Amino acid sequence: GQEPLDSYIIERPASPEHSVHCVPYCQLCSQRESLAAQAPPGPVNVLKFAQPIDATVINYSNAPPGALYHNHCTFYLFLANNNSGAADVGRSFMRAFGRLVQHAHLSTEECLAHLKTITAAFWDSRQDDVKRIGALSAMLSLFRRPEFSGEYQQLYRRNLYMTLKPIADVLRNPGSPQASRLLALKACNAFACFVDDDGFDLFLQTILEILVDHSVDLRGASLAAIHKICENKKMSLKELVSSRKDNIVYHLVLTLKSSPLLDTVTALMETTPTKFLQENLEAILPKLVHSCHREVVAEVAKRLQKTPKELVAKNLNIILPVCFLEGLNKEVSSYLQESVESDLVNELVQFNVPIVKLLAFHLGDARREVATKAMETLLASSTYLVAREIQDRKKALQEILNKSFLELLDDFYRLKLSSARTELNVKKQAIRALGQVINLLEPLHLRSFYIKIIAILKAVMASAELREEACAVWLILLKRVDHGVFDSQLLSDLVVHFTSYLEDSENCIVPLFNYLFLEAKSHFEKYFQDIPFMPDKPDALDACIRAYNSAVKSSRDPKEQLISQLSRLSRVITHENATVRVAALERLLKLLRSDASIVQRLISMESMEDNLRWIVTCAVNGSTDTHIPARVLFAELLGEIGAIDPTRLNKISTSVSKESSISVILNPISESSELKVVSEIVIKYLIRFFKSASTPHNQDIAGHAIQEVLKSQYCFDVAPGERDERTEDQRARANKFWAAIVTEDKLLLEPFRSSKFFSSADLTDKIRNTPLSVPLYKPQARYESWIADWVIRLILCLNDASYYKGVIGVARQDRDLCQSVLPHLVLKVLYTGSKEAKESLRIEFVAVLSDSESRGELNQQATERIFTVFDYLNVFIEKTLADERKTGAATRASDGRKPQASAASASSPVSQFVETLQHVLLCQAALRQKNFTRALQHFETMARAGNQDPIEWLLSNPDHLQLLQKIYVGLDEPDLLAGIASMQQRSSLEDKLLQYEAAGRWVDSLNAVDQSLQMPNNDPETMRSRHVYRLKCLINLNLYDSALSLVKAELADKIHYNEQHAAHLRAVGVDAARRLGKWQQVDDFLKQGCQSGFDLSIAQILLSLKNKDESMFRKHLQMCRVEQMSKLSATVSESYARSYPIVARLHMLSEMEKSWPLVLNSSDKPAINDMLQLWENRSQVLQPSFGICEPILSLRMSICDIFNITGAQVDKTWLKIAQIARVEKKFQLSQYALMRIKNQESATTRVERAPLEMDSGHASDAISEVSRVLEKIETLDDVMTCIGRFRHDGDCEHNFYPPKDPQERHAWGQAIMFTLKSIEASGDASRVLTLLHALTTNMSAFGEGHLAMARFLDRYTSETSKQNFDFTRKISGVGASVILAKTLQYYVNALEHGSQFIYQVGPRLMTLWLDFTEKVHLMVKEGKENVFLMELAEIKRIMNDAVDTLPAGMWYTVLPQLISRVTHPDQTTWEILQRIIAEKLLENYPRHVPWHLIAWSKGNQQRADRYSKLRGFVLGRAKHTSTQFSKILDQAERLGDFLLDVAMYDVEEKGAVKVPAGKWLISLKHIMSQLATMGKRGSVPKKRALPSKPEELCFDLVVPVESELFHLPLTESLKLENSNNSITIRGFSDEVEVMKSMVKPRRIVMIGSNGVHYSFLAKPKDDLRKDARVTDFNNVVNYLLKQDPEGRRRQLVIRTYGVIVLNTECGLLSWVPHTYAMRHLTSDQYDAAGRPIKWISNQFKREFYDRKKDDVKSEDVWRALIKKYCKPSRFWRWFVLTFPDPNSWYRARMAFTRTAAVMYMVGHIPGLGDRHGENIHIDGRNGDCVHVYLNWVFQ
Repeated sequence: GQEPLDSYIIERPASPEHSVHCVPYCQLCSQRESLAAQAPPGPVNVLKFAQPIDATVINYSNAPPGALYHNHCTFYLFLANNNSGAADVGRSFMRAFGRLVQHAHLSTEECLAHLKTITAAFWDSRQDDVKRIGALSAMLSLFRRPEFSGEYQQLYRRNLYMTLKPIADVLRNPGSPQASRLLALKACNAFACFVDDDGFDLFLQTILEILVDHSVDLRGASLAAIHKICENKKMSLKELVSSRKDNIVYHLVLTLKSSPLLDTVTALMETTPTKFLQENLEAILPKLVHSCHREVVAEVAKRLQKTPKELVAKNLNIILPVCFLEGLNKEVSSYLQESVESDLVNELVQFNVPIVKLLAFHLGDARREVATKAMETLLASSTYLVAREIQDRKKALQEILNKSFLELLDDFYRLKLSSARTELNVKKQAIRALGQVINLLEPLHLRSFYIKIIAILKAVMASAELREEACAVWLILLKRVDHGVFDSQLLSDLVVHFTSYLEDSENCIVPLFNYLFLEAKSHFEKYFQDIPFMPDKPDALDACIRAYNSAVKSSRDPKEQLISQLSRLSRVITHENATVRVAALERLLKLLRSDASIVQRLISMESMEDNLRWIVTCAVNGSTDTHIPARVLFAELLGEIGAIDPTRLNKISTSVSKESSISVILNPISESSELKVVSEIVIKYLIRFFKSASTPHNQDIAGHAIQEVLKSQYCFDVAPGERDERTEDQRARANKFWAAIVTEDKLLLEPFRSSKFFSSADLTDKIRNTPLSVPLYKPQARYESWIADWVIRLILCLNDASYYKGVIGVARQDRDLCQSVLPHLVLKVLYTGSKEAKESLRIEFVAVLSDSESRGELNQQATERIFTVFDYLNVFIEKTLADERKTGAATRASDGRKPQASAASASSPVSQFVETLQHVLLCQAALRQKNFTRALQHFETMARAGNQDPIEWLLSNPDHLQLLQKIYVGLDEPDLLAGIASMQQRSSLEDKLLQYEAAGRWVDSLNAVDQSLQMPNNDPETMRSRHVYRLKCLINLNLYDSALSLVKAELADKIHYNEQHAAHLRAVGVDAARRLGKWQQVDDFLKQGCQSGFDLSIAQILLSLKNKDESMFRKHLQMCRVEQMSKLSATVSESYARSYPIVARLHMLSEMEKSWPLVLNSSDKPAINDMLQLWENRSQVLQPSFGICEPILSLRMSICDIFNITGAQVDKTWLKIAQIARVEKKFQLSQYALMRIKNQESATTRVERAPLEMDSGHASDAISEVSRVLEKIETLDDVMTCIGRFRHDGDCEHNFYPPKDPQERHAWGQAIMFTLKSIEASGDASRVLTLLHALTTNMSAFGEGHLAMARFLDRYTSETSKQNFDFTRKISGVGASVILAKTLQYYVNALEHGSQFIYQVGPRLMTLWLDFTEKVHLMVKEGKENVFLMELAEIKRIMNDAVDTLPAGMWYTVLPQLISRVTHPDQTTWEILQRIIAEKLLENYPRHVPWHLIAWSKGNQQRADRYSKLRGFVLGRAKHTSTQFSKILDQAERLGDFLLDVAMYDVEEKGAVKVPAGKWLISLKHIMSQLATMGKRGSVPKKRALPSKPEELCFDLVVPVESELFHLPLTESLKLENSNNSITIRGFSDEVEVMKSMVKPRRIVMIGSNGVHYSFLAKPKDDLRKDARVTDFNNVVNYLLKQDPEGRRRQLVIRTYGVIVLNTECGLLSWVPHTYAMRHLTSDQYDAAGRPIKWISNQFKREFYDRKKDDVKSEDVWRALIKKYCKPSRFWRWFVLTFPDPNSWYRARMAFTRTAAVMYMVGHIPGLGDRHGENIHIDGRNGDCVHVYLNWVFQ
């Protein structure tokens, strides 16, 4: 150091004769060793040898760093211990040494050597006390060195104990001098804080013994030392002594007979000896017994007022384990046998569990071998082997461990690992012991405990000090546990868990990964596909990552790679473990953001990726996630993907299915029904909670609940030697319950059959103290607390439901469990509860439903939960009523006895309770929650009450119409609103406002409100609400300046508003100011306080963005996401469509978050362009709805304002708003949006204004707007002149060139198209042709222009043909064939620039081409001159070019049309057809096209010949390609033959089995054997070889379901090498079902490559070609309806099914499951109402014909009879019963209405007939109307 040495090394000598010099350090070093070496032995004055340096102070300023080493310390010790010099010098050097060692570099051996030297000096009798104290100080300095807390800690402290033990010996020896004993006491006191374990105990024992010494000085010093030690340890004496039970307490007890020490010490601890003995009996008694201290045991017993035998016998459970561990010798065994009355061996059986627990713990320390031997001794000395009939000791040990393992795990974790007072070495010992016990257990036994072990290890891994030992146990567990317990969920959980510690503990974690991915790869490789990701540690885990990548087979294509990753992550984001969900969500978000462009392409595809659909489903359902971080990540995920139009998610339901409360209907008086409920609780919820518990404590809660539920079912194990007290019925019930559990769950439940969990706290005090008359619902409470409290209250109200009481503890932790059992509990209370309990139910229901003030999460979710319970009760009533009808019918059929009363009769408690809940209250509550479908259902229930006429009831009260109108506004059903408006005779202001708002007529709304404000009104609340509504009108009309001014005026007029109204006004002002970009005004309003809402949150986030305050930006963003997810959780139970507005809000939050990087550099143009492009891409997936798009576009304008993005983008946004509003016929909104555009002269603005003017009825203004765009186009005089120029140069002259700007250019094209529509009706063909020619010439990529030109020419030629023009006639010098060629060219051009016109263009293109070439061929065949050679050559070129350029998917849409014309007589046309089928279709769709070729190959001779030519052409091409066309065509022909044979097989032959309902079952194996026999006999043509088993009938063709065969992407090829996802045929089911019908159609089942069974109906003797064509026609209609905004909005669709034609008299129909004939459904409902349909039919017919005789109009008679016999209608009941959930009920009813209406209208076009109740089916899953048997057409 730089300080003088004397400040920390040596004292100045007291004698003045010793001068002090300061010498350089180097001089000291050069002379030190020589001087020491010259010192003679014996008492010599060392100072004489030190005279040359004479150094007591040394200057170290020139010393190198770390210059103090061992030799320096040795020199000082030499000087300190030398007794030949002056005493003060030795004392000085000794004290100096204590400071010196604090800075010296010493090794372990050097420290030990110095320690011994100093200790010797301390006890040297020649030293004086002052020098001894110096030595003591030096030792303390040595012990403070860092080595004493490092890796040599144990070594140092053990040597310390051995070195200083003589100190305690001196102190204990009464014969030692008083001074020495005092000095030893000081040493004990000083060193007590430096030693642990035995060393500390030795010193503490010694100091305590001095308390009873005869010397007063020693007793006083001892007492002071005790106080100092307690102060240093920060513990009281009692705590200190109690923590050292093994030595201190035991030593004190041993002195009971010989010394009053225990009395003295307990007095100091302020306790009594008796109490002290009772508290420490467990620690001292086993050791006393094992040591056979009989006298001490007797004294302890005496103090405890017991006999020695009684003391020992009552504590065998703590004595035996220690005795076995320490060794059970003969003396100890004899002592124990004397103390117990029964046989000691029997006692061992009783106490084997505590013995094993102690022995197992010692398996983790150095006494492992001793513990193992003790276990063997235990087995050898007990009758356990005999009792269990186990001969193998190892097996017996495993059996004992298995029985006690759950208790053992609890002991390890609760008492040792999780306790804060447990020392680190004890925790490590417990972990190591756990690993050794796992090694002793069999893998099969571990299957019952691995979940618990994993939870403990996860908790231990959180401690870095224990992680190394925990990883070692992890490895043991992974190797020992049966690998059958692993699945993708568990493996993903482990990977995520290990990854979280990889950074800090790489050396420990890497071996775990190596085992999972390398050593045990063969076991786990099948799950690698489901592991979401691997750690980003390529260096440490290189081999593991390679193994993982090889298993998942990642593609090089970025798109395929992304899809693969999405597939893996999508399966994990719903993982039961919250940590795994969070990790997967974080990785998924990272993936979506890094590959945003590819993701947007996948979302925008016509057939969106199924993985993305599933991710959206999971993300929406994630709003109910109880783990808040996961819920926020789900919100980010929804925002990242975007608000995808609900119509694009129709393939996957995004609604959360109702809990199992509907699936299991409890019969309160049925034991079997209760058994089902209990099984569901245990299996579905408690086991799930046990598996996913985040901590061992939560697992114990679940374990206790499982244990209690099992006990309630009498499902427990009886211990050996105990008597089974259960009755036979109870044992049977237990066996039945246990048998219903699957094997995997049984292994987990097995330990809880004998577990002994107990609850230490009463969780029901709060509920018990709340009167039943007081509702538990409080608006400020949390939903989880409310539902848990309610469930507990209901459980307490039951007297006979012990199985529910066991779940009280879990109810506080698991919300899903509470939601599941709540309906069952409500039903149980209604039947078995007291009157007060039933009344409490009604009070709770009403409290929730009538809360109209709260809008928080509790109110939303609690109301939804009440609705769920209400649905459950209604389903129960309907189910029991149906059972009553069945019972009554059976009874009447048997003996005519009256059936017993049903539980659902009118007097049942359930029916009475439901009747007390008014439907008005339910309807209003549903409206507040915006649950409009439920509100409509309750409204209709009111309307149909008492069999009244709903229409009459509706018109009887205007309030009814107004309420229904509100519901329809919420449902966004303009058609229904129009119906309501037509029924209203007089409309109130509220009615008008609702109508105007629904139609977007905000100007009319504003006028109506202004008029109402002019009228006198004394109600201030009404006036305030109308003022607010006027502001709403201004905001929606984009009049933000006016709205802001009005807000300021209202706030200035303080007389007319209260604070709540002011907060509402300021909130509107914030929204208006934000949209205007007046951020200072926004800030001012926010500071004054505003009403909360989403718009306010948006303003706060944008203001933080404007102020560049990232912390507030993130905070508000997070809060808003949490709030929106809470609202989403209340809507998710219904549908994605209802949740969509909230998803759109999350979309907005994501766009704000993505704009934050611009804060760092707002002038970064590439970043701005990227953001604008991202906005454009995300807009493509939005629902084209004004209510959805306008807020998003408005937000984007605000972001543009913050970052000063140019006005062009703002104009573009306003234009988009105007377009959306116009499409929705909200013309006023569209007009006001167009007014906000700055560049009013742009072509885009005028082109948008033109259709708006036209739709508004201002045609002249529309033409004027468009003419301003096209004013430079010159008009040609004659259309014929233009046509003539086609003949010569194919062009028209013009002097106009469109603008270069892409947007303006597109607007110019739209202007031409608009102009065409306006002038086509006038017949000005010249003008039309001029515009079209200018459009197609200058905008070749504008597909609409080419289509319009082709249609014009097509229509022109068609019209001239209608005027009886000869086909060969010249028209103005131009042949019609030339026009035809041009028409074909323009049609092809239209297809080349987009597939949106494929269904309009493709069929017409084929018809024109094929008809023309056929007519020319027939003309030539008749001997006429072929004058069309040039035209034919041109057409051939056009079609060949089309084959080369058009995608294969476009040709696939016209494949049926192509196959129908394969016998075309023209050879050139046939060659082109052959190219299309072979080159474009077979090569790109090799698994699909052969299905269409089967009927072709089975046709007449001409078609068969053409098929042979096609086959030869295909095989000739296959020689030059890699595709296996020959194999595929062979398979198709074999499959066609096989299906025809099965369809035509005579079912009445031997081998058919007749079943009920007149059906037959045939074995397909039998049919195949019969076909093979007939083929050998030659009775039929020999078939191609087929396998002998149906399951071996594999074909490399797709399963011909509609989704695989008919709905293919138009722009994507499905070649063999990239169509691996196609579902191919992997076999047939052996069972063939033959239907009861004249032609005996049969149902066959194909097995797909995905393992799914697909059913088809093989129809013999029926030509299905018409069915196929009608189905194709319906598919085209569906495509067109989907493209139309109004059709898409109304979800108009025709339900279709696949039709495969095998030949002219046989085919396959896709089986439509779950469909029922409409006739049967309606008949069932009328029968249930007591009006059988047969009776109605007979009465109807009889009376109809009777009245017809009186010359009454048939229509009048019909209507009268309908009202008499069929009213009220009953078909609606089927929807209510089939779809108990209101949302599914509404969707099903609307689906039936729409599918039926569309099919009736479309079916009218081809004259579809034979439409009776048997040919119209209803889908029982969604209500769709499905028309079957479509071959009755053109009637």
